[in-house]
Amino acid sequence: LEAATKETNGYIENIDEMISKLKSEEDADYDKFTKSGVPPSGAGLPLDENITKHVNISTFFHGPVFCHTAILPAQIRYLGILTENQNSTFERFDAGVTMEEAFQREDKTQMALVENLEGGYAKKTAKCPKIVDVDHKDFFMAAESDGGPVKIVVPNKMEQDIYFSQAGRSWNDLQGHILVCWAVCPWGKCPKGNIMAEQFNDGNATMTINGQQVKEMKELQECSLLQNEQGYVWKPNANGQYDIEVKIMTKNGYSRITTFIFL
Repeated sequence: LEAATKETNGYIENIDEMISKLKSEEDADYDKFTKSGVPPSGAGLPLDENITKHVNISTFFHGPVFCHTAILPAQIRYLGILTENQNSTFERFDAGVTMEEAFQREDKTQMALVENLEGGYAKKTAKCPKIVDVDHKDFFMAAESDGGPVKIVVPNKMEQDIYFSQAGRSWNDLQGHILVCWAVCPWGKCPKGNIMAEQFNDGNATMTINGQQVKEMKELQECSLLQNEQGYVWKPNANGQYDIEVKIMTKNGYSRITTFIFL
């Protein structure tokens, strides 16, 4: 214990050195990962022939990617990039609304950012004034009670600036594939009214991207690859964005999407 304490104190005294070391290790892991071969059988991804005929499987493992995610922890949340709040911090970020508030919100033209309170957010106390419970599967929600299609625009202006302009990237670096990832139901038992890929494919909900209909959602574990009439490539609009609209037709139904992934 004494040796461990001394080692920890050494790290604290040399925090810059420790961060630099961890960053180097991360860079080395990233380089190794991006240059490694594709796992046998796609690492268990349920890719049918229709997908592999049109999509390069290595894209799922090594291709450039952009994520618009509600999940915590994520820098896109803490830095306020997701909600375009430049004053956001780790302890003071836009937490979103509760499910009840989402159903009652006034502006029902936009997808709601909902905080997943399963397990409850850790509260600051006098004994522990810091947030320690940071792992939450928050989500974007669209509901039948919204009364029509609700929209989300990706990337937003702040994402465009930070992840593309400042990073020297463009949509041309990506293949144009889009996945949506769903809020996971505990033990596979979803609450009544929960809408996922199966219900979209059955016609109980619809999704359009820049006015183009999503023909089918191909399930890939907890996510779904979006297919249109021409295949699996989606082009951004003239503003370099995707206008995504979701409409739920099932009475009292709602859809919970944690992440939009662009490959």
